Amino acid sequence: MKKRLIAISCLVAVCYVLGYGIVRERKCLVMTEYLLKEERLRVREVDRGFDIRTNARGQLKNQMNGYVEMVYLPLSIVETLVRGGTESIDLDSE
Repeated sequence: MKKRLIAISCLVAVCYVLGYGIVRERKCLVMTEYLLKEERLRVREVDRGFDIRTNARGQLKNQMNGYVEMVYLPLSIVETLVRGGTESIDLDSE
């Protein structure tokens, strides 16, 4: 019984991570980058994607992106910590 529970937990975790990969591939969640000029910082983080289509599919995708972001919030935080973050920039050289 304990081995079955461990196997099911591993299967759910693998499906969750694969689902996050599909969500990133479909651009529901994207890595955004912006500058905070007063603090001289460049910030990279995972954020909700935006579909520019004006038809029903684009509107549906934009509505669903909020729910997708909530479901995959733990992995988004981990990816932001690993790939994102802040770094100082030198604005004088630009």
